Amino acid sequence: MRSGRSSIAAALGFATLARTAVAGCPNVCELTVDPATVAPALACVKIEVTSETCDCGVSVSLTNGCTTSVNAIGFTFDSCGPPGANLAQLTQPCPVVEPSMLATKLLRASGTGSKHWALQLQNQGADYTATVAANVTSSGAKGGCAVSTGASTEENRSFGVFIGLLGVLWARSRRSARRRDRGVSP
Repeated sequence: MRSGRSSIAAALGFATLARTAVAGCPNVCELTVDPATVAPALACVKIEVTSETCDCGVSVSLTNGCTTSVNAIGFTFDSCGPPGANLAQLTQPCPVVEPSMLATKLLRASGTGSKHWALQLQNQGADYTATVAANVTSSGAKGGCAVSTGASTEENRSFGVFIGLLGVLWARSRRSARRRDRGVSP
């Protein structure tokens, strides 16, 4: 029992010290994304892209600021709804993004190198192409998701050591208290 609690305390400290933390993910990778482009320009649509290292891909968010709907041609968005909506308010999947709504799509990547996606959109009968590009520098790790803990600074490393030591001291104090309760000298 002693080593179990000490191990937990040490694990907490080392997890805080780690540069990345691991959670269940099917395909971990490192990638960078370029800003999305829309051609021809569609000023009322805002597209943001972010890297998804946990499931190796690019998350695309489209906000429809137009007065009419934007249609996905040849694909569907994973979800649509008002910005900040909870899960119950989302339409899943959705081929049409209504005015003032937000749509999201995860574009998965495999292997390393440059990746490009062309998403065909339509607004008021006109066709548009949203282009998304990423560069995957490492790929294929199983079982974990790379999430930066920001542990690269001395302050964060010191905090990790502090948490680890705090856990060890807590485990020792619990052990000492149990020994006193049983009448055993430390």
